[in-house]
Amino acid sequence: MLTKRLLFIIALWVIVVFSTTAQSRTKFGIGFSANPSITWHNPYSSSNRIANSWLNQTYPQYIDSTHQFERYKRNLGFSLNGSYNVNNSLQLQVGIGYNEVGFVREQNNIQYLDSLYPGIGNGIVLENSNTGAEKKIEYRYRYQYLQVPIQVNYLVSRSKDYLWNTYLMVGVAANILVKHEMKARLYQFAVDGVNVHHIDSTGYDPKSFTMNAFVGARFEYKIDKEWSAYAQPMFTIFPFSVSNAPLQNRIWGAQLNIGVQYAITKDDE
Repeated sequence: MLTKRLLFIIALWVIVVFSTTAQSRTKFGIGFSANPSITWHNPYSSSNRIANSWLNQTYPQYIDSTHQFERYKRNLGFSLNGSYNVNNSLQLQVGIGYNEVGFVREQNNIQYLDSLYPGIGNGIVLENSNTGAEKKIEYRYRYQYLQVPIQVNYLVSRSKDYLWNTYLMVGVAANILVKHEMKARLYQFAVDGVNVHHIDSTGYDPKSFTMNAFVGARFEYKIDKEWSAYAQPMFTIFPFSVSNAPLQNRIWGAQLNIGVQYAITKDDE
């Protein structure tokens, strides 16, 4: 099922890109961007089932107890995109690439015989060293997607020398899950001689397909008649949960796409 969805989205992207090329070869460009971002999450649950049997916590109680130890996560993605200038003001852009989102949860002031996340050794701190430095773990939850973004760029200003273009931008993206994992990075101690542990079981049941929406701006600078560089700051949100009940999770954050674009044939000016 996942393979069929993947092939369908890739085929859709190819059809859109080549159809816009056929409509107007004089207004078509192709580009590549690196997409650093920071993302947070908003966990929620309506289940009264027990999530933590040790503390007899339901899912909402468990979320409340852990949320204070959570913070943003830094991510890096990349995309290949095609653009089509409909007219002097409107530009359509379709892409395909890799995107990663997530969040970080911390476990601080770890002591001898404290419990760790299941999957890190036998789940208990057995090292009794006293280095004077605080022992802690960063649990880095991440969702890795194949992403197909579609966006509309509307020109709001152009410099007199035609080198700078500024657009307002809005779009949506389809995301197919490639991998979901938690990377636990240990500070000032090790478990089984290892400081980094990769764990597939994260407590969240990720959805194989999800969507996000984004809004922002695009600042474009013409290097010469063929090449231009651009930056796209944006706010992004996954309006629906990226995981299944009972432990659900919305993602939101900020992203900056930095890239270059090549005009296959020059725009009419």
